[in-house]
Amino acid sequence: MDALENRNVRETILICSSFGALIIVEWRQHVWLGFHERRHQWEVPGGTVEVGESAYDAALRELAEETNIRVNHVSQVARANFEFAGVGTAYETPVFSVTLDDPVVLAESDELSEFRWWKPRDESWN
Repeated sequence: MDALENRNVRETILICSSFGALIIVEWRQHVWLGFHERRHQWEVPGGTVEVGESAYDAALRELAEETNIRVNHVSQVARANFEFAGVGTAYETPVFSVTLDDPVVLAESDELSEFRWWKPRDESWN
């Protein structure tokens, strides 16, 4: 039942909007994760698109801001649909990927800390 049709039922209307960009960083079959301080969860880097910026450019910028990883190219590999708990808005965002040739020195940001290289084939995720 659509929330707009039944006004006696209190439902959250989910609005699909563009969020920004997510970036999967791979190195030697591992995926980089950072612990998001405010949301208290492990995440890949990403964030919102700024005014006048493309999702591609946002991916490059967010990657540098959140991890200190600077690259010249990322590839779009998927689109993700998700929502933040308690917000009531559904988001659709492009997912980009970059594979690193060499190890990098990761720098904590005001959003992400406690970095982890996760090997999806060997480790279950709890």
